[in-house]
Amino acid sequence: MSLPKSFIAGGLATWLMILSPAVASGLKSGDILVADRTYGLIVVDPVDGSQSYLTGFFNGHGFADVVTNEAGKIYALDSQGVIVAVDAATGAVTPISSGGYLTSSNCMDLSPDGSLIAQAGAPSYGLVKVDPGSGSQTLIAPGLPVDALAVIDAGTAYVMSYPSGSTTQWYAYHLNFATGDTLRVSNVSFFNPRALAIESASSFIAVEAYGIVSRVFPALGSVAPIASGPPFQGLTGVAVEPGGRILVADPQGNPSCNPPGPASTCRGAVYAVSGAPTVVSEQGKFDIIAGLAVYVGPSTPTRASTWGRVKVLYR
Repeated sequence: MSLPKSFIAGGLATWLMILSPAVASGLKSGDILVADRTYGLIVVDPVDGSQSYLTGFFNGHGFADVVTNEAGKIYALDSQGVIVAVDAATGAVTPISSGGYLTSSNCMDLSPDGSLIAQAGAPSYGLVKVDPGSGSQTLIAPGLPVDALAVIDAGTAYVMSYPSGSTTQWYAYHLNFATGDTLRVSNVSFFNPRALAIESASSFIAVEAYGIVSRVFPALGSVAPIASGPPFQGLTGVAVEPGGRILVADPQGNPSCNPPGPASTCRGAVYAVSGAPTVVSEQGKFDIIAGLAVYVGPSTPTRASTWGRVKVLYR
């Protein structure tokens, strides 16, 4: 079912966005986008790990997830159930949909057809398909609890869900959007899964909150652990670079972080896990990092080092 445009428009009557200071460089293909629940969207250089703000917090808080595509589109999911479009060149934010089925949503992905697929919160559950142009929402697979997702194509996705009667043993499923049918594609369960990322035509990567990274082969149903335990503290996001390097986000960071300090002061790290885990970037502008994405769109012009502007949107 779909929500009327009037509902979406009513929920987006007026928004204020104050951008963080712009940085003196533009986005380039390969940059890592990090959704931070406190500070907004942070850009990480994949080579030297340097950090800069793309945009600051929105509506008083940061973002739970971020997605992007080859056309340079960037969308972020606000921690209060608002999806915004982010201008890759300026960092300007435009809300496109909120409320409705997005309540309590923590993850989303971008479909090849340009639509957004997000986790639907209670009591509806399932997934919600969002039209970026109109903001309209359509519920997919109502009643299906989903805790992580990765879109395969315009009509299917991999999701983490649990069978009836269990709330702790999650399995990977193949979901058909049109019919709502699911097919289990993992022969072992996951505990507290947090994010999925397509790796290839035959595999995807799953991360669990308790620091486990696994490769899933859906055609076989097999699951192969990639990394677990220290230095991970609590994984929340995953992305795969075009070259195959796997990136994961850890909001707690490593207690032996650089510079060193207790866990309470080590504010997150992005690790590469194609091989032994290595730090790509840590601390700095991070506070509570969540979603990850790799920007593969066109490079953007260099931006002047200046303050952003206040933007008011009426829909």
